[in-house]
Amino acid sequence: SVTKNSNIDLQNIEISGNGATAYVNDDNSNFYEEAVQIRDSSIGDMRDGKIVNNRGYALDLRNNSKFNLRTMTISGNGYVAGEQDEYDAIRVGTHSHIDLNDVAVTQGGSSRSGLYLYEHSIAHINDSETSSTLGKVNVDQESEVQISEDAQATLSEVSLNRGAHLQFDGSTPTSHAGSRGTQRWITASSQRLQPDLECAARHLLEPDHQQRSVDCSSKCDLL
Repeated sequence: SVTKNSNIDLQNIEISGNGATAYVNDDNSNFYEEAVQIRDSSIGDMRDGKIVNNRGYALDLRNNSKFNLRTMTISGNGYVAGEQDEYDAIRVGTHSHIDLNDVAVTQGGSSRSGLYLYEHSIAHINDSETSSTLGKVNVDQESEVQISEDAQATLSEVSLNRGAHLQFDGSTPTSHAGSRGTQRWITASSQRLQPDLECAARHLLEPDHQQRSVDCSSKCDLL
């Protein structure tokens, strides 16, 4: 763990095999330790590496912290076959900020997210030479995903809840889920997401959760 206004800078690294043994909580449930934890106003940079096959979260970023990932593979985390407990790959919360540059996330379990944001946090998908792949993205509690104008990314599903936003830099609109927090899913299979997800974002802007009649591109589906 990196805590209390500390700094970490790592390159050409592989982090694997953490959380093999469960911690038992007071309610007898199991908790598996995260591979990397950055918290309490700490900052970090990790590039040209892998975070793979860890039982808990691959990365847990919280409490006003900031982290930059560049050219990273994050796969097989948060899941063990035959056990019910699963974890998101990357969790960012409580006023924290993550920058993603050429990051490929493949989640081990099927029920959790590649990226989960909560409590006023931000994920910025930056311009890159290759596509970032994040899989399922869950954005909650007035958090925001910002996608740079020339970024390439693949997000298989996006869930916006309780004032969460999806922002495209250099363009409009900004999408949000509305005050009631009704969960809506966006599916987009295009590598260049901007035209497809902007279309879906227009649906989410409707305050009473009714879909507008919008001319969407062929790969934009609101389920």
